[in-house]
Amino acid sequence: MIDLMCTYNSIKNLINKDFSFLLCPSCQGGVRFSRDCFPKFFGGEEILCNNCAKNTNLYHLFLNTLKNSHFFLNKIPIFIAGYEEAFFKFRIEENSIIQIRFEDYGIPTNSRIININYTSGGPSFIQPIEIHGNNVPLRRRGNVVNLYGVPIVNSEEEITETYSDINVSVIYSPVDVDDIARDSLMRAFYWLLSDEFPEMILSSVVSLEISFKRLCKKFHIDLNNVKDKDILKKINQEIALPLNIPPLNEEIVHTIRRLWGSRDNIAHKGILIDGYSRESAQKQISSAFFGFKYCEFLEKKANRSPTN
Repeated sequence: MIDLMCTYNSIKNLINKDFSFLLCPSCQGGVRFSRDCFPKFFGGEEILCNNCAKNTNLYHLFLNTLKNSHFFLNKIPIFIAGYEEAFFKFRIEENSIIQIRFEDYGIPTNSRIININYTSGGPSFIQPIEIHGNNVPLRRRGNVVNLYGVPIVNSEEEITETYSDINVSVIYSPVDVDDIARDSLMRAFYWLLSDEFPEMILSSVVSLEISFKRLCKKFHIDLNNVKDKDILKKINQEIALPLNIPPLNEEIVHTIRRLWGSRDNIAHKGILIDGYSRESAQKQISSAFFGFKYCEFLEKKANRSPTN
């Protein structure tokens, strides 16, 4: 049994590279998460919520947090999945233009920018407005923005300063060109945030198909006459079982099969399955993520096995 505490002193500690927190589906209280929760979950261990003392598992914690409507809380799973966030500050004068290059603030070149938040920190209130050329990008491209400082005037206050210090939060996905499976999974979360469900489904399936077939190739598993949606069954039987590892959670396996069905409907009919909802998308992308992590876990386990 994993006993995870949830005690934090500052918001800064809620999301970092070592641990975060997830919401208990029973009491909605925070349950501390760390990276070693994945191997424990795949090993069959449950999590005891320190708030309500009920058992749950990592998948349900992840999914419940993703479903939460709060802007801050529902971003936590994407950080666990691999997104990162950078914080920095710059000064902008009113009625002037400034260029911001994200790489100057530690964001790797060619990262996929997911979300930017600009918050004026005073002394004057100047809102940075992004400038574009004749072609208006529907989705963000590139790691450079040009900003124009627009003063927001409050007639009740006397404005004495002509600049603002702008606090910036940038959520981004580091691009790893050597791992298309991981990159496709990151794209899937991006499409979920944009409510682009067909693109989310296709990217999720690409990630899983690459991960499953790469793992099977490493273990010399014959996939002739095996449907893509049935590969996970072969992985459970011919890779996990010999390693003495429990098969992937049946609820996740079932949802991955439904994800593949959603993909087939798009590929063959050009439409989503009737009744497909955001909740369906959240469950399918969560299952895809856990399927991806399960492949990583099996490969690492095999590399440490005395027989390899």
